[in-house]
Amino acid sequence: MVSRAGTINSLNVFNGQLIAGGEFTTAGGADVKYIARWNGTNWQPLETEMEPGMNTAVCALTVFNGEPIAGGEFYDAGYVTAKYIARWNGANWQTLGTGMDEYAVVLALTVYNSELIAGGMFTTAGSVECNNIARWNGTDWRPLGTGFSGGNSRVETLTVYNGELIAAGLFTSAGGVQCNGIARWNGSSWQPLGSGIFEGTYAGFVYALTVYNGELIAGGHLATAGGVECNAIARWNGSDWQPLGSGMFDGDYSGYVSALIVYNGELIAGGMFTTAGGVECNNIARWNGTSWQTLGTGVDYGVGALTLYNGELIAGGSFETAGGVECKNIARWDGSAWQPLGSGTNDGVWALTVFNGEVIAGGSFNTAGDHVASRWARWGPPRGDLNGDGGVDLADVDLFVSVLLGEDADWCRVTAADIDRSGAADGADIQPFVDAMLAG
Repeated sequence: MVSRAGTINSLNVFNGQLIAGGEFTTAGGADVKYIARWNGTNWQPLETEMEPGMNTAVCALTVFNGEPIAGGEFYDAGYVTAKYIARWNGANWQTLGTGMDEYAVVLALTVYNSELIAGGMFTTAGSVECNNIARWNGTDWRPLGTGFSGGNSRVETLTVYNGELIAAGLFTSAGGVQCNGIARWNGSSWQPLGSGIFEGTYAGFVYALTVYNGELIAGGHLATAGGVECNAIARWNGSDWQPLGSGMFDGDYSGYVSALIVYNGELIAGGMFTTAGGVECNNIARWNGTSWQTLGTGVDYGVGALTLYNGELIAGGSFETAGGVECKNIARWDGSAWQPLGSGTNDGVWALTVFNGEVIAGGSFNTAGDHVASRWARWGPPRGDLNGDGGVDLADVDLFVSVLLGEDADWCRVTAADIDRSGAADGADIQPFVDAMLAG
């Protein structure tokens, strides 16, 4: 459980442990200061007891050259002046050069062409003029052209598509080229994606990027892309923007898309909208390559996060029901109907991932199910429940034996059989399995 009036902003996995960064100062009773690691049993800081974490929020996480990288609003990391970005060498926090300029923030991180890419709001990195995006080669910061400009410009989202770096955010030009909200870096220069994205007469705002059927999908607050009416979602085929049907609407107005994922060969979009392609969908919809389809009757309010678990789609957000079933901010779609995850959470779920065979949820809640779970919670079948029916009983014995003998390598069942959380299913799990079966 994470305390302080804050949320989890980013989740990543490093060396078999889950790393969480955000706006919190304790996790599970441990003093962690804005970043923590979960080893499968306990939350721990990434430093010794004598060394503090960050002095304020972590916004983004990635791994580069075998080390976790954190970016955010912080100025100090451990005992070093890091200036908004730092790396963890396994023992303490280290700087990346001299970091960014004063009053900056790093909002997005990725790796491209064997270099670390940082995006956000800053003018310099390592004293080199970069303008909201920079690359770190392990020794020095370097610019990507002349960066981004236009208004209160910033980079919010980074991904890689067709061998090019894609940056999205609030800007009108990249490298001196008009780009409007989204641009691509080919390794030497910035190029536009058509005429960019717009929300009315202003540059639009992209919240989510993914790839589906070989095309780049952008979701967010956008009415047009490349001059084509798209309404909240658009696809880039490498040369042109195209709509996905008539897009999303919330009543008479364009809705917005905040989360994207591919599930069962279809593109799933979640956000705030009532229709997709003219079909009533209610905040979540699926695109089969030709048209939008519903997922049951949808959910009754916004969707902010999506992930996949055990062959099912997991949706998090701020809602009370999914498909008419009470779900409270998190729900699972089994391919035909919505189901709850226990009794849900008491407030919004804004981050989702899967770690060690369990769903990890982060958000603004402080209870999950019947448990106190401030800002984070995990969901999964009981250890020993290899058939996923919610209990540990005789029906699990044959599956458990098959895993121990190495006859069954299914990841979910192997994880469920690793009852002592040692990282392997072996003879040491036999007694805990018997105990769980007797207790059930």
